[in-house]
Amino acid sequence: MSDTNVTQKNDILICLGCVEGTMVAWIITAVPVARQEIITILNYRLSGSKVGKIMEQLYVDQGMGLRARVEYAKNGNTRCPARNSLIDGVPYSEELVCGSGDRFFWARKVNDLREVTNQDGKEQLIWNERKRPDFSDLRELLGPSISD
Repeated sequence: MSDTNVTQKNDILICLGCVEGTMVAWIITAVPVARQEIITILNYRLSGSKVGKIMEQLYVDQGMGLRARVEYAKNGNTRCPARNSLIDGVPYSEELVCGSGDRFFWARKVNDLREVTNQDGKEQLIWNERKRPDFSDLRELLGPSISD
């Protein structure tokens, strides 16, 4: 892997076009305005609905008060449920979001996930983001009701 393939973005190295490694995984990151933080890494075989439930639990645990945590434990309901991302108005099952305001969790499948040690000896993750599908033709064919 050459250094030109690795880009640093907010303390996270992202490998663009790398071919080394074969690990596919779900990765959940917190995405506030200033910094992206890795919340957890999950097995790629998990369904989107299972990843969504895990992501909701993590979001409630890390971002809400005790009352919301007790309520979630009691009935599994949260004010910020996980939902599929929309691409061209079409729900995309390999990418989920959970949260509100300026802090939310973003789960998606990534390719070639691996740990590297940077020049300062700090462990970091690098991965290839998957190319998002183009649903614009489907959107035109089915019309605006597809995302309703």
